[in-house]
Amino acid sequence: MPVVEFVKEGKRYDVPPGTNLRKFALKCQIPLYKGINRLVNCRGHRLCGTCRVELLDGKGIPARTPAEEDTIVGKLLRAKKLTPSLRLSCQVTVNADVKVVTRPSIELDKELTKQRTILFGIFSGFGLVFLLMFGMIFFDLLKKF
Repeated sequence: MPVVEFVKEGKRYDVPPGTNLRKFALKCQIPLYKGINRLVNCRGHRLCGTCRVELLDGKGIPARTPAEEDTIVGKLLRAKKLTPSLRLSCQVTVNADVKVVTRPSIELDKELTKQRTILFGIFSGFGLVFLLMFGMIFFDLLKKF
């Protein structure tokens, strides 16, 4: 049977092959979430990225999918750096021994965050111009009636 070792907690468990890491950690009361994310998360559907873990030694773990990578990096303005060992626990199926670091510290990707902020500003500016033009046309039509 595969062994899952939670490094920060100092606990080791034997698990059946094919076990979902998130479900197993929550069952064993291993804290995966920080702060408010304990209450507000996607419940294992790969949408929020708050169940990130770092796999120190996981040779039997399937590779990350592009969708999982997108979720880890983040979809809002702040982008996080992607390291090879970062995974979403809800997407990890344990088939071999693995060492897990829960709630790892993650650096921001400053360059990608800067690019996203610039694009957000550009799109916001276009949206504001569109709303002003729409408002002017709307009020002009009201004057005619």
